[in-house]
Amino acid sequence: YADDNYAQFFGHKSGDGVLDLDNLLYLIAPHQRNSAIQTYDAIMSGHNKPGINTYRNIDNEGNEFIVLTVDHVVDWQGEPAMQTTVVDLSNHVETLKKLQASERRYRELVDGSIQGILVHRNFKPLFCNQAYAQTLGFNDERELIAIDSIMPLFDPTFHESAHNDNHLLLSGQKSSIKKEAKCYRIDG
Repeated sequence: YADDNYAQFFGHKSGDGVLDLDNLLYLIAPHQRNSAIQTYDAIMSGHNKPGINTYRNIDNEGNEFIVLTVDHVVDWQGEPAMQTTVVDLSNHVETLKKLQASERRYRELVDGSIQGILVHRNFKPLFCNQAYAQTLGFNDERELIAIDSIMPLFDPTFHESAHNDNHLLLSGQKSSIKKEAKCYRIDG
């Protein structure tokens, strides 16, 4: 049995179009068919419990798309059968790929910047780029990130102001603060 919604995932007008196929494995990308068979056999033999999987499927025009499957064992006319619910993940996967590409471009911009960039939480460094680390005399970013606080790098006359500015930013009282501060490289 295949309902019309299931069939339409694969470009068929109705469930009968799916049932006319010689083999349901034609709906799964060739490189994942063995995995699908093994999963089916393990579930139907009772070795594995039904669960959730992802597969690359193929529509009736040969286009691949990614689906989430939710499998259940049901009683079908007195015999156990596998019921599979399919959720198309193609849009989610495409959005994730675009997000990863955007993050990669952002990282390349930050890493390649000649401007020093630092992210900290209460003056404990969480992230910096190479330019920031080198400006302060560190060999690389990891070396700077390993320190407990950036405060010793600032002249003590700026400590109170830095704490006040940090509070104003974190409390939302200010959206940005631009200041000059005297800093010391790690070599003094």
